[in-house]
Amino acid sequence: MARWRRVAMWSVLSVVVLLLVAITATIGWRPFIGPKARPLTDRKFESTPARLERGQYIFNTRNACVGCHSEWDRSQDGHPPRTDRVGAGKTLADEATTCWPAPSARGSGTTAAPCSR
Repeated sequence: MARWRRVAMWSVLSVVVLLLVAITATIGWRPFIGPKARPLTDRKFESTPARLERGQYIFNTRNACVGCHSEWDRSQDGHPPRTDRVGAGKTLADEATTCWPAPSARGSGTTAAPCSR
């Protein structure tokens, strides 16, 4: 009887070790222990014209944020963003099956229209 207990114990231990190795080798431990996060701070940055210009440059050109976070004016050639809704957010639709809200990039509480499908 003691032999069966030993075999069962080694079997369970082997399965646990294999599971630990498999998790480490595949998805890692972040899904279980959570993401790395730094503590929040109350740092405030001065809003200078140079910083605002840099932010507009990044938003409008480098990262193309304006493409997803602004409604387009389809009545004009090239479909530019509507000047009254730049950065206000919009809903992206894919073949009438899936909707993704692109939230406001303004930070002013304006949001995209909810998906109506």
